[in-house]
Amino acid sequence: MANFTLSKPFGLSDCSAVISSPSRLNALTYSRLTASSLSFIGSVSIIVYILKKHKLSSSEIHPLFFLGIADFLLSTAWVVGNALFLHGRDEPCKTIALVVWCLEILTHLLTVMYALVTWMKMYELNMATTSSREKRATFNNRRFFIQKVAYVLCWLIPIGLGVPRLS
Repeated sequence: MANFTLSKPFGLSDCSAVISSPSRLNALTYSRLTASSLSFIGSVSIIVYILKKHKLSSSEIHPLFFLGIADFLLSTAWVVGNALFLHGRDEPCKTIALVVWCLEILTHLLTVMYALVTWMKMYELNMATTSSREKRATFNNRRFFIQKVAYVLCWLIPIGLGVPRLS
């Protein structure tokens, strides 16, 4: 179970033993705010490039696009959470911490999904030289079905884990 403590910056579960002064805590929060801002810029640039160049129709781009969206959402939550922490607004912090936790799980799952899609593509390329056309067609149908189900699960699992913790 995740610990959603309001008095700590996002991404640090038990920093009270490590951080002894408020100035260090603020410095760490500013550092996290800077890193999440850079992550925000990077993920937005990936999303904009893919959409602008109409690359989303390529199945190899889907994992990168979904990972970019998840990272965009995560970095946005980090920026908002750290900004609220710096301004001393603790009311929404517990909810934002839960959203950050769910989005971190999502990015981990989508990274695993990226590896799965890459493995399936490599397997398909290997089949192109060693298998019949019928076997390749069967594999492609299964691959698309598995990928669709896996993407849905990647997005639903963090929601399913986070919703019960809202109360």
